[in-house]
Amino acid sequence: MAHSVKALSRFATSDMGRTNQTDTYVYSTNDTLAELVAAGYFNDSRKTLKAGDVIMAVADKDGTASHVVLLVTASPATGNVTVSAQGAVLGQDTIADIALAAVTGVDGSGSNAASKADVDARFATVQTAINAILANLEAAGVNASA
Repeated sequence: MAHSVKALSRFATSDMGRTNQTDTYVYSTNDTLAELVAAGYFNDSRKTLKAGDVIMAVADKDGTASHVVLLVTASPATGNVTVSAQGAVLGQDTIADIALAAVTGVDGSGSNAASKADVDARFATVQTAINAILANLEAAGVNASA
């Protein structure tokens, strides 16, 4: 899909002087987070947006909705408007969502030693959650491997 100018709504301005304002916007879309952070996505709003503005966006409303704060990094007269995701992407798994419960034996009481299979199964669950977090960061334009 394409950026919807009508869905971008300014709701606050931090006035640091007549020519030094930071505007904050809200934006909702069915487009994915990867589409939102792609260079040029906000080109239709180049006359409105300027570097340093903030967009609080809800992406993929009709799928796995997530909330992200975007910082406008460039809004040139020609060329692509660019944004970068700031902080965690809400609505997705985060490190805090990974429960590190004790691994116990087959009876679950903790009174017997956990088998290698029990430990491997728990590790695989944690590894899957971490990989999902890394994928969300990558989709948001954050280089998680750096």
